[in-house]
Amino acid sequence: MDEPVWKSADEWRAAAPYAIHFQLTRAKGQNLYVDELNWWPLTFSLKCRQIIASDASFVAPSKARIETCSRREPNPGIPQRFKSYDWIIPEEATRCLIFLQRAHAPIGL
Repeated sequence: MDEPVWKSADEWRAAAPYAIHFQLTRAKGQNLYVDELNWWPLTFSLKCRQIIASDASFVAPSKARIETCSRREPNPGIPQRFKSYDWIIPEEATRCLIFLQRAHAPIGL
């Protein structure tokens, strides 16, 4: 584990936790303010690279998870942020899908 987890500014922006602020207006009484800190992007980046990609040969992850971890989609509403980020590069995603196909292949007797 001597390599950096995030190798570029884009990767950090894709993985950085973020806050969402809510204001709940009540019919009677004071407004309620709620702040949610979302750590999922940080966790998801590590899950894609360290679990799904690196363990593919052992556990054959689902096609949907491989595709989610290998798709880049910018967030048009927030500059320099992403709805989805390609934590698994296309070549690695193809390798993972091959393991998945092997896992579902019938076993010859």
